[in-house]
Parts: sequence; C-alpha cells; structure tokens
Amino acid sequence: MIQRKRRQVTKKAPSRQWSWQLFLNGLKAGVVLALLGVTLYGGWRGYAWLSDPTTLPLRVVQIKGELLRTDASSLQRLVKAEISGGFFNLNIQRIKARLEQLPWVYRASLRRVWPDQLDLYIEEQRPIAYWGDDALLNQYGEVFTADLRGLSLGLPYLYGEEAQRPKMIETFVSADRILHPLGLNLISLKMDRREEVRLLLDNGIELALGRRAQLQRLERFASVYDNTLRTFIERIAVLDLRYSNGFALQWKDGVQRVALGSEGRG
Repeated sequence: MIQRKRRQVTKKAPSRQWSWQLFLNGLKAGVVLALLGVTLYGGWRGYAWLSDPTTLPLRVVQIKGELLRTDASSLQRLVKAEISGGFFNLNIQRIKARLEQLPWVYRASLRRVWPDQLDLYIEEQRPIAYWGDDALLNQYGEVFTADLRGLSLGLPYLYGEEAQRPKMIETFVSADRILHPLGLNLISLKMDRREEVRLLLDNGIELALGRRAQLQRLERFASVYDNTLRTFIERIAVLDLRYSNGFALQWKDGVQRVALGSEGRG
C-alpha cells in the first residue's frame, strides 16, 4: 500500500503589528468614552448647581415706571414671594403673569441684572373714561375692572354695546374737540342699539345727535352757539340736533319746545 503523507498545516501566529493596532483602537474608544462620561457628569453637576435656589440668589428687586395707583412695596413683596430660584432658573413668565393679574397693572416686563438683581418695569392702566357704571377704559381703549370704591376720577362715562366701543371712543374724542373751545365739557356719551347718540354736558344739557351725520350736526350747533344760544343756554334741558336744517329746544321747566328748522330727523 502506498501511504500518503499528510500535510501538516501550520498556523501562523498573529503579527505583533496587528495586536498593537487593536490595542490602539481600544485605547481610543476608552478615551472617547471617558471624555463623554466626564462631559455628561460635568453637565449634570453644572445643571444641578444652576438649579440650586441657593446659587446666585436674587437679593435686589428694582421697580421702574410711573406708579400712581399701585404700591411699590406691595409689588416687591409679591415678587419676592414668587421667587423660587436663583439668578439662572427664575421663572420670569410666572411672575409676569402674576403681576399682570393685578387690576391696575397693564403690562409687566422683567429683566435679570447680574449678579443678583431683578429689574421690574410696570406700565399702569391709565383710565380715560368709565365704561358703564362698573368698569373703565384704559389708554388703549380696552375695558378693565378695578376697585372703584372711594375713587373720584372725574372721568366721562360711555354707555353702549361692546361692539360699538371703538366707534363710541372715536365719536367722544371728536365731539370733545368741537365742544371744548366753547367752554362746554362733555361728561357722558350714550349710544343705543340703533346707534343713536346722546351727549350730556357738565351744565346738565343733553344733545341729541341721532344716527347720521353726528359730527356735522354738532359742528352746526357750535357755529351758532356764541351768537344764538349762549345767552340762554342755562335754561335749556335738551337740544335736539337731529333736524337737517336746524334744531329743537326743550326748556328745563319742560313746558316750552321751540323748533328752529323742521326738515326731517334721524
């Protein structure tokens, strides 16, 4: 028999170069993981430090703005009671919302000042008129409510529907511009659902303007006031200006009514 010789297979040992490359790769991965861990730990520690209310606590609250009906010391107490964090984690939006709930505060702005100060700017409501008997109109023509007990603001009154408010404000301002140079002070404007307008002056006289051409009718009244009406104005209760070519008078005694021009009313 012929015996075949088995081939002996010899395995080559891994080269030293390959082992060294694996070591370097492992070392790099370890360094990256270590750096990542240090970064995460540092970030966590930094977050914990910034979130700590004892970190840079706010010690000064400075209030700016012209305050007429809002007490500055009360604002400071309110803000300090709402502060629950330090300089970095102060909840500014919550404090702003809390301040703007106060009846006489229209807008509140807050700003951090390094390292321990909070600046607070307050824009107050500036009432320009009463809206009905229980509310007020501010400087932007918006309705707001406040405690009016004991307050004498000396403001005019506007009575009407909510949807009519912009038109009423515009009419009031324009009417006041016409009447004020005559020494007549407008204290009330009423607009009904048909948009008929009546004005009340501080001398007790009521002016009926109707629905149409209201300012033109008032200007016609102003043009004849000095020469025709001024001498007996105190005797008049109502001036009906709804006539197209004149007006009608109702005396305070309620007896006599005189029509000057009688073409149509509206």
